[in-house]
Amino acid sequence: MPAIWRDSDGIKGAVHMRGNRSSVGVLVSDIHEGEDGREQRRTFPEDSFLAALSSRAEELGVDLYVFTPGSLDPDSGILTGYVRESSGWSEKEVPWPAVIYDRCGPLVSGRIRPYRDTLSRLAALQPHVVLNGWLPGKSAQYDALRRSGAELAELVPPSRPLAGRQALCETAESYGSLFLKPDGGMQGRGVISAAPAAEGGWLVRGRDGGSRPF
Repeated sequence: MPAIWRDSDGIKGAVHMRGNRSSVGVLVSDIHEGEDGREQRRTFPEDSFLAALSSRAEELGVDLYVFTPGSLDPDSGILTGYVRESSGWSEKEVPWPAVIYDRCGPLVSGRIRPYRDTLSRLAALQPHVVLNGWLPGKSAQYDALRRSGAELAELVPPSRPLAGRQALCETAESYGSLFLKPDGGMQGRGVISAAPAAEGGWLVRGRDGGSRPF
């Protein structure tokens, strides 16, 4: 028999959390809300991967949902997740996970505390296993490589924090072209390259937060 949970509107319904099946929560950094024609559409970073993962989990008899660092109510302990259904991702109240698959990736400083607080609160509510970990941000990685010896240090590209327009102009003047990337990004999301165009001006290319090229 399906377990009964309340969905986001307070209506009770089956969420495919059955019997003693294990629950796996996939932790992502954010949710994309947008319109697809006339309909509002909810997607996640790596949306197709998460959809395939959900389908495979169902085949294996594992209950899988997606949640974010803001999905846990700190007062009530209620966790809201997103369950894959035929119409897309549906927001539901879900059980605390036995296993957490962390797909947040390296986080910028402003997002680290909510992320850590959520994992800490979930661990206090129910012990869980975290399947994986992440490297620190790009700046910390570059610093570690530079300290590792001359052989690795010479492979690290010249880099500096983007601290405003002046830093951008000085770097462009020194190197002729620029490559900007988020300190906590992954899989090419949010990167921008800028180089002088043959006909004058600058040619700017990159990928947005959904890794779509522009």
